[in-house]
Amino acid sequence: ANVDPCGEHGEFHTLCHEGPLFAQALPIRRGTTLLREQRFQYTDFELADHPAG
Repeated sequence: ANVDPCGEHGEFHTLCHEGPLFAQALPIRRGTTLLREQRFQYTDFELADHPAG
């Protein structure tokens, strides 16, 4: 498997969890990280438990 260094084939993803247009930051936590083919690493992110409000 090949990876385009510029991410032109969807290899890279961005998650914005905080910024001036957000009413509040998204509470996230790092989930499972997997290594595939001893070359590619994937990390899941999940919404963290937080009080309503």
